[in-house]
Amino acid sequence: MQESLENLRAELVHANNEAASLSAQLAQLRSQSDSSSSDVLSLTREMRELRGEMERLRIEREEWEVEAGRERERREAAEDEMAAIERRDMEAQREYERGREEAAAEKQRADNLQEVLSEFQAGERVEGMAALDCELTP
Repeated sequence: MQESLENLRAELVHANNEAASLSAQLAQLRSQSDSSSSDVLSLTREMRELRGEMERLRIEREEWEVEAGRERERREAAEDEMAAIERRDMEAQREYERGREEAAAEKQRADNLQEVLSEFQAGERVEGMAALDCELTP
């Protein structure tokens, strides 16, 4: 009986040691589980933050694309206006050249008319002097 009691005590000590060991393992597993849960919560929170950041970046990109479209329209309008100004400038240059050529031709005609008039007046003077000479010469 004593031996049986000693065996039972030994088994009880062994069972207590095993229970303590299992209790320590359980505590460690709970700690790891809590740590894992904490890590999962942290990762979930980080994923939510990243999704929010991605959404913000997507909206920002769309705004930039809209602004780029507006800028492209302004640039195209400015290019069209510049082309129209260049066409008007070229037309004005052609008109100026045409006017200058017409003015030069008019000046030439005026010079020619002046020369003809001068020759005519000189001829009249000569005729007038000749007529006067005829009248004065008896």
